[in-house]
Amino acid sequence: MLRIHTKSREALEIFDEVVTFLRAKVPWIAQEVGENILENLDLIRVNDEDFRTAWELFNKFDELSFTDCTTLSLLKRLKIRRVVTFDQSLMRAFEKVKRNS
Repeated sequence: MLRIHTKSREALEIFDEVVTFLRAKVPWIAQEVGENILENLDLIRVNDEDFRTAWELFNKFDELSFTDCTTLSLLKRLKIRRVVTFDQSLMRAFEKVKRNS
């Protein structure tokens, strides 16, 4: 099951990033992938602690968006050890956070 974090708006932002990227790079599969994601999501809610941790990470990593920092916060809380991303800044930050956990 695919997991994606949400406070509703954040889920939309991540979904938006995925399908927009796909439409730009491989438009013939963007709709199919989007439908598949919507049918198979396991939503993970961002709690107050996640939000605070994301804010701390946002102030630590200049190259990351707040959405990326929220993702890192959830990965840390859920003890997720692997991540797949096209974002190399996020991957480098993930490795740093993972080492310090």
